Amino acid sequence: MRGVLCLVGATVVAFGGPANATPVVLFDDDAEGEISVVDSAGATKVELTRVGVDGGVAPVRGERMLRLAGTSEAPAGGGGSRAYIRFWTGHVPVTAGMRLSYCVYARPESVAHGFAIDLAAPDFYPNNLRDQPAAVDQNGVRAHPSLGFLADRSIGQWCYREISLEAIAGREITAAYAAWDAGGPESGPFAGYFDQVMLWTAGDTEAQALADRCRAACAPGAMAEEDLSAFGVPVGLGAPAPLAPVSPTLAPPPADAGLVVLGANGYFQFSNGRPFLPWGMFGSEIYTQFGRDGLTGPGPWWSHVPPAGDVGDNSEPVEISEDDWTAYFAECRRRGITALRLFTYGHATPEGEPGYYFPLDAVGKVHPVLWGKLDRFMQAGYEQGILFLFTLIASPDWMPYVSHPRPDSPANQVLHEARRQYAAEELTGLDAARRRFLLAERTVSIGDAFRNDAFFEDADIAACVENYLRDLLRRLAADQRVFGLEIMNETFPTKYAQWARDHVVRLCRELAPGRPVTVSHTLGSGVQSLEAASFVRTAGLDFYNWHSYLRQNAPVTMELASNCLFYNAPVPGFPTEGPAYYGGIDPGQVDERSRRLAIRDYLWLPLVTGCPGSILWAPENSRIAPAEWEELGRFHAVLAEISGGIDFAALRREPPAIELAVDLPPGLRLAYTTRCLRHGTAVGFGVDGSTGAAVRISEPEPLADLTTLPRPVRAVGCDLAPYLAREGYADVIAYLPNRLREARGTAARPVELVLNLPPGRYRARAYAIGEQTRAEGIVDAHCRVAIAESTTDDYVVWLQRLDSL
Repeated sequence: MRGVLCLVGATVVAFGGPANATPVVLFDDDAEGEISVVDSAGATKVELTRVGVDGGVAPVRGERMLRLAGTSEAPAGGGGSRAYIRFWTGHVPVTAGMRLSYCVYARPESVAHGFAIDLAAPDFYPNNLRDQPAAVDQNGVRAHPSLGFLADRSIGQWCYREISLEAIAGREITAAYAAWDAGGPESGPFAGYFDQVMLWTAGDTEAQALADRCRAACAPGAMAEEDLSAFGVPVGLGAPAPLAPVSPTLAPPPADAGLVVLGANGYFQFSNGRPFLPWGMFGSEIYTQFGRDGLTGPGPWWSHVPPAGDVGDNSEPVEISEDDWTAYFAECRRRGITALRLFTYGHATPEGEPGYYFPLDAVGKVHPVLWGKLDRFMQAGYEQGILFLFTLIASPDWMPYVSHPRPDSPANQVLHEARRQYAAEELTGLDAARRRFLLAERTVSIGDAFRNDAFFEDADIAACVENYLRDLLRRLAADQRVFGLEIMNETFPTKYAQWARDHVVRLCRELAPGRPVTVSHTLGSGVQSLEAASFVRTAGLDFYNWHSYLRQNAPVTMELASNCLFYNAPVPGFPTEGPAYYGGIDPGQVDERSRRLAIRDYLWLPLVTGCPGSILWAPENSRIAPAEWEELGRFHAVLAEISGGIDFAALRREPPAIELAVDLPPGLRLAYTTRCLRHGTAVGFGVDGSTGAAVRISEPEPLADLTTLPRPVRAVGCDLAPYLAREGYADVIAYLPNRLREARGTAARPVELVLNLPPGRYRARAYAIGEQTRAEGIVDAHCRVAIAESTTDDYVVWLQRLDSL
């Protein structure tokens, strides 16, 4: 006999047989009454109710389901928005083979989609199910609400989840929660549904039959197998052959190598024809020492401030080793890196005091010692064929104009570092703006790097920054080592676009023409937002330099392939939305295989989505593993074979079939984009019909049926297969990651490419990234191309129309 559910106020208590004999149903259609809020934080108007058909959503089985809804209000001091609502209490021991299963539906218009069922065992924290890293569902997705939908993206449809309770075996389940967890400070509405929630044990035939019925009811019809018979029998390619090794031979730096050419899709290449590769570098505190297993750090970049006096005693380094720098750059070159992002900070360590960073701006002039070091560093890289994206202005919290907000650094330490760069006679002839800071020490107060209005609203700071930039940009104007200028590192609020244009971009155009100008992040907006797009336009930038962080202490990006596939917003060079790979994640949280897959996704997706601004954090981190260097080498081995025959700057996305308004609710935008990508349908973002797409979606509405829209290139064997094409599809380059539904790289599958291109014949080359092989053949424009019969590998496919050669 199945357990019976009885409501006691806001609590449901389960009675019945032992959990290992029959399912313990926590919620189904037999439950009665309304369940009220028990526990929530960072959210208001939270309701957990029993509903029938609601807004077009019907229960999985029966007539009723649980509806969890509310409004998220981002906490003022940071922290996440969440709501955990207890709907069941009882006492169920967790025995071998026990599992939790349920059906969940996230409404697309929700500000975040972190819906899940959580269990207390026995206490809500820290013993609840969500915080057990080993608690994953049938697709390897964490039970934690804020991680549950990151890997799935099955938003706007019922999903079945089955989670092994082995992680809490031997404990007792005392409560169940319907949970929504944004995983961060989100603001906006949320709503989702739960149905058929039960605890059961493997081998229980009744429970297994009910679970199977739930799973079948949640099977997404939109993902049903497509009839491909019109494309004929799959055509195979030739036998795979090993890729040619990348030559480590060093070519001399080409003339005029510092200038770049922007393509129609925002992608750019160096003027000598070499493509910019999306692998960037964080740090002037540069890790350059080599150990037995690769790079270790920190290396000899650190500056040390002499203990005596402020005036005349520059921050001379204890050691400088150009040999170490040369070895580092040689390794970068050997791995195929052509460009690095140069983070222009120094680091000082006064004797017996905490260390601190200091910027290149020494109150209206270039810091002479730091510039000398940067000059030598860039030269060592240039002689190894490396060019630099140069960060002009530091984050406001490390500037000498502000009272330093860092708790581990004494007040005015950075200002005193700047004053060391002035001789006594210089200090007597200062203009009023510089005199205010260097002599009177009248700095401005800011909260931190993110609360910095006082920095941008001070006229003396603006005057000093302009003086500094005039000094710096004249040095960079003819510097062939610098290919691009980044106006500030990360912390530029969107509301100060005019400040950026008037005080920085104007001088870049005037004093160092010919180099693209970018910004690294804008505060107050996501990448795909009208605010960030407006900032790029208003400030007069060429592209947006996106390099996001993964959430700390979380597995490396099962969601990476999905997030990075957001196509360009309507600003040239505007990049993808989604996290980049960061080598500094705690290595105990991820395994080598996860890191390899994250590197593959991040390196390829900016290429095949036409998003040049994305920067991968550099291999200077001391915890980068040799395997990560190897994966970088795999990427460049493939790119080396295609970059000589394809002009990345000429590649374009096809005209979008669907246009999504950039200001759609994030959830709805995500749901539409995911559906488009899974069906190989080109999607663009626009405002007021700016993309010319056939279908325009600007308001929340039921998800469109995308199966009837044209799909020139479609992959079978992976959900997401982005591509770029030259005009008339003379060239097509596509990335085919092993990603099926929620799983990334976990199962062997057949891989095909379904082509519906303009008439003609194509040379097809399929590159297996892991195996480092290439298969080649000639195929028709309308056919199925068999890439592999069964594989776990990821592929890059390059198609060349023969009549265009």
